[in-house]
Amino acid sequence: MSFVEPQTIARRKLLQAMRLHFSSSILTNFNNSPLLPAAFFVTDPVRSSDILETAQNLPTGFGILYRHFGREDRFYIGNELKRIATAKRLFLSISEDAHLEKLIQPHGIHWPKSKLSFLKLSARSNRVHTSSAHTFRQITKAEKLKLNACFVSSVFPSKSPTAPKAMGVHRFRQIARQSHIPLYALGGVTNENAAQISTFAGISGVTGFHNQDFK
Repeated sequence: MSFVEPQTIARRKLLQAMRLHFSSSILTNFNNSPLLPAAFFVTDPVRSSDILETAQNLPTGFGILYRHFGREDRFYIGNELKRIATAKRLFLSISEDAHLEKLIQPHGIHWPKSKLSFLKLSARSNRVHTSSAHTFRQITKAEKLKLNACFVSSVFPSKSPTAPKAMGVHRFRQIARQSHIPLYALGGVTNENAAQISTFAGISGVTGFHNQDFK
């Protein structure tokens, strides 16, 4: 067996999950939300080994959520991600940062829960706005703020030191049915389990999508 074969299988499984997502009705202007990608690569400055290489190998139509945590190199990496996203037709979202937003003009802005209190509906930019959530109450708060989508964790067991206990597919499906905005599963999502949730929610991953040969 060659080294390339497992990567090809991984690519096929993720693309199949994305097709299942688009064949369902959840992305077609859900509650007046803009059309969103079926899947996001979520970056982490510690756990993401090579953000730019992974982004370069993502399939057309994928999303990137660049979480920079205020690092000094965020302007360089942000510029490179915008270049890659433009060339490969990827959806680029960044963690809230007014200076970086002005510089690279991303498609979306992601609001950490700690910053939601600063979000003013009348003053925010005309982009796709998302947040993270661990509970249905937090999703409801995002709905009231008229955010476009929420990243919900943890759906599967995760190796992240900050991840809460996994809620499982059944509980996540219940939450997705009650939500009035699109949800993305985060935490332990890989090419092996993505199809379990892609018919009723978007998929997103940190280490689960690393080093996949998507080309």
